[in-house]
Amino acid sequence: MGTQFLNVDLVIRARFDLSALVKLLEERGLPCIDGPTAKGRYWSATFETSLTRPTLARATDEFLKVIEGLEAEDRQLWDRCLKKELDFGYECQGDQFASAHIISNDLIKRIGRTGASVRTTIYRSTPPEGIS
Repeated sequence: MGTQFLNVDLVIRARFDLSALVKLLEERGLPCIDGPTAKGRYWSATFETSLTRPTLARATDEFLKVIEGLEAEDRQLWDRCLKKELDFGYECQGDQFASAHIISNDLIKRIGRTGASVRTTIYRSTPPEGIS
């Protein structure tokens, strides 16, 4: 079966209260699934897309359209975040691990212009034998 794409999450972290930015992103269609929460001097929040059965390209595009569409004042809040990370989630199924997933040059350029980083998280669908 190989590795299957699951979703994209957007994770942000800042040294300021993220409530205003979270509200803004939610109003533009990005559901916040965790946060905003404060831990020590840092605030964090995680978002997902509202798409059903997303592809990596469509989910990433949805995030980028919102970020690219921010007005200058709102974009300053985004730019002040210490962490702006698109987390590409995959599930590894069965014994077969290798799969190929291409991210277009255009999508890479757009991600770069937002100042976001990319993380890939691979989840095991079933625990290995002997582990429960």
